[in-house]
Amino acid sequence: MALSEIKPRNMRIGAIFTAALFLILPSSPVPVNAQTARPPTTAELQKKYILTSLTKADMQIILKDAPPAARKRMVENPELKKVQVKQLREVMAIASEAVKSGIIDRTVANELEITRMEVSAVNYGQRLNKTTGKNPFSAITPVQVKAFYAKAGSQARFDRYLKDRIDLIKKMGLLPPDGTIPDEERGEVRDHFAKLAIYDAEAKLKARVLGAAYKRTVDLKVQLQRVRFLAKLYSDAVLADKIKVPDEEVQAYIAGHPELTGPRKAKALGILARVKAGEDFAALANEFSEDPGNDDTEGGKFGGLYSDVPLGRMVKPFEQGAMALEPGQVSQGLVETDYGYHIIKLDRKGESDDGKGNRVMTYDVRHILISTTIEDSGNTGGRPVTVNDMVRTKLETAKEKRVIGEILKNNPVSVAEDFDVSAN
Repeated sequence: MALSEIKPRNMRIGAIFTAALFLILPSSPVPVNAQTARPPTTAELQKKYILTSLTKADMQIILKDAPPAARKRMVENPELKKVQVKQLREVMAIASEAVKSGIIDRTVANELEITRMEVSAVNYGQRLNKTTGKNPFSAITPVQVKAFYAKAGSQARFDRYLKDRIDLIKKMGLLPPDGTIPDEERGEVRDHFAKLAIYDAEAKLKARVLGAAYKRTVDLKVQLQRVRFLAKLYSDAVLADKIKVPDEEVQAYIAGHPELTGPRKAKALGILARVKAGEDFAALANEFSEDPGNDDTEGGKFGGLYSDVPLGRMVKPFEQGAMALEPGQVSQGLVETDYGYHIIKLDRKGESDDGKGNRVMTYDVRHILISTTIEDSGNTGGRPVTVNDMVRTKLETAKEKRVIGEILKNNPVSVAEDFDVSAN
């Protein structure tokens, strides 16, 4: 994993539509009050790092850098403006809650303090080289990088940065606790760090020439990057656990809504009764089983048979149900898994050759599946999901809405809605 290409893990909260979050950030000490050397208060941290308001002018700045395709979609569908405003409010409020939670330790403070350097360098490089959307550092030569590290303190600065960078990605779960960085990647990161420092320094020297409008744009992007990072960190560390729904709650919901599985269970029980009455199991499997694995590529059927199944391949409830039988026996009741209701008949169990000269426990089993998967257009876009997954998503979505609603209530933010969108 190249450090220069680290991307944040997926988060349930909608992402801001501006550029991707940058995580390549040099190190600096935790900010403290210069006179008293005391740690900053929550109020001071919020004032320094938290964005609580976006004006119409701010939104115009953000939209200016949005991809043309995204702007075009917003022009064609004004509802997307509301979606983006809603997502921005959520991210800003969650970032504020993150600061209140005390999430800013030394490593996080380093990340936040150096966001300015990353954003400053990238924007300066894009402006200088007119490379929007491309490599903003393409004009920096190896000679310049070498000269940077020839200056006293530059190598030590990079070493501190790399240590903090590794500590951070381990904290975020993007690198194992005992993980190391290959020398080749270390070299790439070393070059990248130099380029950041070079352009950041140039941007500071040319601040007056660049002008107030440029400074405002960069400052806004820094603020957005900071709140997005804090929101992502808090989402991974805290919100993910807050919106989890235990299995017991999922099962209780299903039990309280018999319409979800009742008709399917009744159908499976009817087929089981026919099996017990002596009808041919394979024929019933071919007629009723909803297992895609029962169909061959030429349109034939397998009679519900799975041959030479090694222990551990099937889901646990299915395998336990099969192993509880003797050859020739049929399960007395339905065996329920996430996929639906199974009627199981064991044909054989014993040992087989695994193809490598080893003897392993295997079994031949037939089953009839009455599926409980659902095409849930509300949460999965029509993709079939199990009832358990559908219910879990439904409950987690409702729980997330309540949690974020409480965060918004406790962390008031404002985002202008009257901004203009141009497809050009």
